[in-house]
Amino acid sequence: GSNDDDAGAVKCGADIYACIMRYNTLWNNYRFVGATGPCFSGGVNCTGVYCLYYDYAADDLHGTTSYMYNNICFDNDSGLQANRMPTVGIFNNLVYHNGFTPNRAALTPPNSTRADYGRGLNINETGVEPGNPPRAFVNVQIYNNTIVGNWGNGLWLQQNAGFSATGVHMRNNIFMNNAQKPSPYNYELYIDLTTGTTGNQDFNNDLIYSPTTSLFIQLNGGLYSTLAQIQARGGNTTWTNAVATAATFVNVAGGN
Repeated sequence: GSNDDDAGAVKCGADIYACIMRYNTLWNNYRFVGATGPCFSGGVNCTGVYCLYYDYAADDLHGTTSYMYNNICFDNDSGLQANRMPTVGIFNNLVYHNGFTPNRAALTPPNSTRADYGRGLNINETGVEPGNPPRAFVNVQIYNNTIVGNWGNGLWLQQNAGFSATGVHMRNNIFMNNAQKPSPYNYELYIDLTTGTTGNQDFNNDLIYSPTTSLFIQLNGGLYSTLAQIQARGGNTTWTNAVATAATFVNVAGGN
């Protein structure tokens, strides 16, 4: 542990572009329960330490893409983070059992945990930073990841209010048994990509399962307790071939 907050075991930050994170195995990265350093965002609510972290990318300005692939991430404060990333590819990662560090029970200052503590995969293009104006997702690719058994959301995918994402693609992922924290933060998937609509997204062939949360999926303002409710919407083209049954793992740590 350490005094770190809003940090990563490995981090690319400050207007990065074409950053590649691959073939890493990372575990036991967390903010120390007795940490005396302040939380990054001020106050007493700390995010803790992500396994891998992209922060404030400029790929869309350089015509490049940053990629995070073939990583194994477990027993950290949180899993994978891509913050202020309008263009990113996240493939073939195994992310499990994050958010069960000593921080989870540390509910007194300066170690109180924020809503994003314990998430498996956190991708957002929100907020305003000097020299980094808000903009839309333009090319986000989320393929072939296994996100299982994390304390927070399996996926948190959020776009700046007032913008509509133009290129978010998701295929062949497993999101299962995440969102084990109490409500109101226990969506297996929280997805907010458009303004004023519960419309369709380019998502398909994912496995999404959670036996513990009644919220299950928030999709562009719509709350769904089952995948079938999304598939039954009039004109729906989202997750038409997705399934909501438990995957049978022989060896989660080995990706089998």
